[in-house]
Amino acid sequence: GEFQVGFISLEMVKNKEFDTRVTQEAAFKKRILCVCYDEAHTILEWGSSFRPDYKEVGDLLQGQLDVDLPVYAVSATLSSHLIKDLHEHLCFRSSSETTSFSNAHPNIALSVHPIQHQETFGDLQQIKPILVYFNGRIEAEKMADFLIVHLPEGVSCSIVAFYHSQVGDKHKKEIIDGFEKGKIRAIMVTEALGMVSLHN
Repeated sequence: GEFQVGFISLEMVKNKEFDTRVTQEAAFKKRILCVCYDEAHTILEWGSSFRPDYKEVGDLLQGQLDVDLPVYAVSATLSSHLIKDLHEHLCFRSSSETTSFSNAHPNIALSVHPIQHQETFGDLQQIKPILVYFNGRIEAEKMADFLIVHLPEGVSCSIVAFYHSQVGDKHKKEIIDGFEKGKIRAIMVTEALGMVSLHN
């Protein structure tokens, strides 16, 4: 027992070599105390798009682990109807319990600012640091392009960027660094940014 916690991607669970050498090993199975799916909403949202292995996770673990092994699924963004879908997707028993807490934070609020220069896009002259979330990468790229085209004269197009799963790791780091240093002011993002900690 050198390790107490194991972080495993769902793609790795599906890997045959990993299954043979780890998952099916009696010593490994004996020491598993529970399974926890973090960011569980991604199983439903990503499984139908760029990470298809997520759709099969319920079936993958069926029969591989002890039937009485506790299984947890945690997320801050699951609506009530998605919770029901997730239970079915992960083959949870009907006796499974759901615990919900408010995700309200005192430092987060809605703020509406009327556009002052609708015709000239002059409001873009002073862009405060902002992340704009999109459901897909194409929409994020299109909005970044739109903003760049409409930036007022004298404002560098480098203050706008897009960030999604298809952006290379090196460029992702450059975007994050640029945002934290104030060189990039607006990032059009997808859920790929969801687990990144930003300091700005």
